[in-house]
Amino acid sequence: MTTSMTITAKQQKWLKAFHIFFIVLWTGGAFCITLCQIFIKPVSDGELIGMLKVLHFIDFFIIAPAASFTFITALLYAYYTNWGWFKHNWIIVKWIICVIGIIMGIYPLAPSLSAMVETASRLGMNSFLDKDFIFNFNLTLFLGAFQSTTIVLAGFISSIKPWKNKLT
Repeated sequence: MTTSMTITAKQQKWLKAFHIFFIVLWTGGAFCITLCQIFIKPVSDGELIGMLKVLHFIDFFIIAPAASFTFITALLYAYYTNWGWFKHNWIIVKWIICVIGIIMGIYPLAPSLSAMVETASRLGMNSFLDKDFIFNFNLTLFLGAFQSTTIVLAGFISSIKPWKNKLT
């Protein structure tokens, strides 16, 4: 399926550059949150609250916009280039990874991180005694690591372009 609208080769390069830029921001932010949860061990109320507020900032002001613009540039890329929407199996896999990543970020990850900030603001280090805080911490750690890994996988899929067979 080709579109009636096309863009020039130079415009396509710019679109690709922006798409890659937003993917890098999304991936970097997701890895940053996961790695901070693994390696930063706060020892005071202030450190815990500060760390969680920074992670919350990264989630809302870096990851969320980057994921949104990744999706938007992917839509534009599919519409304006010959790669299309579902022309190859590897493109379908990338769409699935992108949509699942965005849904995971909107529903379990962002609310869990917000709840952790709220709990830490009330309880400080005693948050680690709260079962909901521990659940949210582990959920954010596990799903964040999964999301980071799948986004990187999408990058490899985009570079290697396996399963190049056409569906139509």
